[in-house]
Amino acid sequence: MPDYQESNIEGTQFVRCRQVILNNPLGNEIKTVFFQEERVINAGLEKPILRDEGFCHNALRADNADTTFPIMDATGLVTGIGTYQQVYDMLASLYLHTAMLRDQGISATSGAPVEQPA
Repeated sequence: MPDYQESNIEGTQFVRCRQVILNNPLGNEIKTVFFQEERVINAGLEKPILRDEGFCHNALRADNADTTFPIMDATGLVTGIGTYQQVYDMLASLYLHTAMLRDQGISATSGAPVEQPA
């Protein structure tokens, strides 16, 4: 069959992390962080086209806890140095903070009180 209304388009595309999953097993099992990637295609349409791109992952182990990496802001500017252990500690702390807000009936996204599900 022939292509229908084919035309050339211009735009931009980039890959971003769409979702982060931390596998945090109890005990001495290896903790792993997964980054689900997506390709964003801006082709002059009303909304960008989003396509799953794949994933990458990293293990958080005792023997690599002190591994360092650059911390960058949204513009790519390096603002500091972090370690794998610091990331794990920050995520654990964010979980506890969010759980406490929930237990107090406060929405972590808006700061407003929320009704608990029945």
